[in-house]
Amino acid sequence: VMNYLKYLEEARLVNLVYKENEGFPKKPAAVLLHNPNLIYSIYSPSISEQNIMETYFVNSLWRHHTVNKGRRDGLYRINGNVEIHVCDRSKRVKSDPNIVLARYNTEVGRGDNEIPLWLFGFLY
Repeated sequence: VMNYLKYLEEARLVNLVYKENEGFPKKPAAVLLHNPNLIYSIYSPSISEQNIMETYFVNSLWRHHTVNKGRRDGLYRINGNVEIHVCDRSKRVKSDPNIVLARYNTEVGRGDNEIPLWLFGFLY
């Protein structure tokens, strides 16, 4: 099964996101479709907005950065040193100066550690 997942990743249909210090052939922490547009064509009736936004985030960063799954849902570790939490504008999150918030449903950032999710598209 892991070989098939690896083939799907090489064909750029899925992104395999592992926990930090893990990799193939271990079980990935998350399997996300490579492109958010694929979600709409496959899972259209039962799409969660959080899943779409996490797929967009990972797809924006995967090419030039190492993306690992964090210890909580929506939390990702980039290049082993920056933690980014993908969440909605209205979600209340404990303020942690070490975590950057990538917020969706917002156009501008608030504070020092909040970035609108759409800005990550410029990294692609």
